[in-house]
Amino acid sequence: MRFVRNARSQEALAGGPRGSRQRNPGGLRGTLLGPEGDAGGLRLFMTSETLDELNMRVTGAIFRAEHEAPGSAEAEDAYRLVSELEERIGSLVPADQLHGALARVGAVTAALRADNWLRAAQLAESYADNAPADLAEQLRELAVEAERASRVVVEPDVRPVSFGLRAA
Repeated sequence: MRFVRNARSQEALAGGPRGSRQRNPGGLRGTLLGPEGDAGGLRLFMTSETLDELNMRVTGAIFRAEHEAPGSAEAEDAYRLVSELEERIGSLVPADQLHGALARVGAVTAALRADNWLRAAQLAESYADNAPADLAEQLRELAVEAERASRVVVEPDVRPVSFGLRAA
């Protein structure tokens, strides 16, 4: 089974899978934990947002990111937000549930689209450790993609320019 990011976007726009109560039984609220970049520790996110509210926010952020000019600073900022929101959702929903898997894949792919390859690789590797086999395989593929993208060095376009100097 492959986990596709667009499935959640379509579900959220359609009002969620068979009613939003199924997505957040009991109105789950609380503390969200996520990996902290290069420190390797944990960063504490305090929130009173429900899972439904996070899903609405991530849908809006995805919509915004997809409507920005590709490669622009605005698009990268929007995808950074998508990645952070998906990470929060992933911390609330287990990886063996569809929405937890989608959130993990979404966090990694959004980090890739934000050109944050280090974050994408770190998220993918940490998520793959505790994921079901099919999800772990997909996350490892994304980690390889992130590492490959980080190694790409764009050479500057340097061309000789002819000019002449004249006394004023």
